[in-house]
Amino acid sequence: MSTPSISSTDSTILDEVQSAWGLELQPTGCRTCRQAFLIDPAQLGQPCPNCAQGVLESQPVRLRTEPPELLLPFQRQVSSLAPAVEKFVKEVWLRPADFTAPNLLKRARPLWQPMWLVDSTLSGTWQAESGFDYQVKSSQDYYSGGSWQSREVIETRVRWEPRLGQIQRRYHNIAAPAASDHAAREKILGSYALEQARAYDAALLGSSIIRVPDEPPESAWPAARAALDEKAGQECSQAGGAQHTRSLKLQVEYLDPHWTLLLLPMYASYYLDDEGRRRPVWIHGQTGQINGVRVASQSAGWKWAAVLGGIGLVLLILSLILGAVGVALLPLAPIAVLLAVLAFLFGIAAIVPAVWPWQWNQRHKPKS
Repeated sequence: MSTPSISSTDSTILDEVQSAWGLELQPTGCRTCRQAFLIDPAQLGQPCPNCAQGVLESQPVRLRTEPPELLLPFQRQVSSLAPAVEKFVKEVWLRPADFTAPNLLKRARPLWQPMWLVDSTLSGTWQAESGFDYQVKSSQDYYSGGSWQSREVIETRVRWEPRLGQIQRRYHNIAAPAASDHAAREKILGSYALEQARAYDAALLGSSIIRVPDEPPESAWPAARAALDEKAGQECSQAGGAQHTRSLKLQVEYLDPHWTLLLLPMYASYYLDDEGRRRPVWIHGQTGQINGVRVASQSAGWKWAAVLGGIGLVLLILSLILGAVGVALLPLAPIAVLLAVLAFLFGIAAIVPAVWPWQWNQRHKPKS
């Protein structure tokens, strides 16, 4: 099995606003997460759509001169996301004042995530064991009704035979990650229906943000090769004409690899926590799936705890006053006891909002 020579010589350095991929693009980067983007010049200085911590600053980026081959259009518009965003927000009981659905929707910006597509010809041989189903008829004795009886049993077995063949096939648009966090992003937002991709059209990008690949073809090749092998293995299994295949081995060369990009749609937004730190939220551009770290507000928790505790304190003071008066006026004694019980309950209730934000944030702390 040989690995093809992969070259990145068809790339160039963009260091200022210039025409690329049919658009006037500003090359930018984020100093915090060190990711590079292509944006409309008017968006310079906006929060980073990847980490939300830094801002987009002008910087040179390395970019392939060949435009993307395909893109997946947005199927969910921002206006249709309101119910899902409301649900996402309201699941946090005590939340920062800035963490609202209108704020997330207002700040949502279209973001295109890159994915490599590779075409390559596989040339070589394959060998495998092909399994063919066949049936064996036998009889089985069993005891019933006070006597032994016999019944016919048909059992399906597999006959394994060696197979050897040649493969000479070119495969097109095999997907491979172009971003280092592709797998993590897919895990939290879900995969894309790649079969719905359409030819690249610069008019569909508008003023969107485009993330520049940080995984070059050299790094993405192992994943692309695994996908090519899987595709070839499926066809070799079909060529064997059997119901089962095992121990499939490929001895092939990967010829004339050609790399281009597929752009995947998503929205990037953010909210501010109690300390004023921007917290990123991402929305799948096809399914509307939302994900991001949702922090509870300890400040709001303390405020509610103070209110409940204050009510409890007032009730306790009234209880003590009525208790003192109740020595002379016995009818007031039961009311004093009731107020004391209520004061105790409000005091216990005040603990809940004080502790809940900490517990929520511990359970939902990001793993990385």
